[in-house]
Amino acid sequence: IKKPDGTDFKFKAPTGDYLPPKGFDPGMDTYEAPAEDGSSLKVNVDPSSERLQLLDPFQKWDGKDIEDAAVLIKARGKCTTDHISMAGPWLKFRG
Repeated sequence: IKKPDGTDFKFKAPTGDYLPPKGFDPGMDTYEAPAEDGSSLKVNVDPSSERLQLLDPFQKWDGKDIEDAAVLIKARGKCTTDHISMAGPWLKFRG
């Protein structure tokens, strides 16, 4: 890369303890497929947790589309989930 003064610039290879000494795990043998039938699996969440909570399952969809519903929010442009964040007590856990 040429610098504004015309001299060459080259990045140096990263060094330090923050890199794994044996390189990064390529993930080849670490994948665990989900259970074929997860109906008996249980997710344990501490009842006193301020960050996690178990939600009740949604009712099964009746196959009909929702019509004439009020639109709660409209977004346009470069709108991401960072712009639409959770409010209330969960806001402290954002990020």
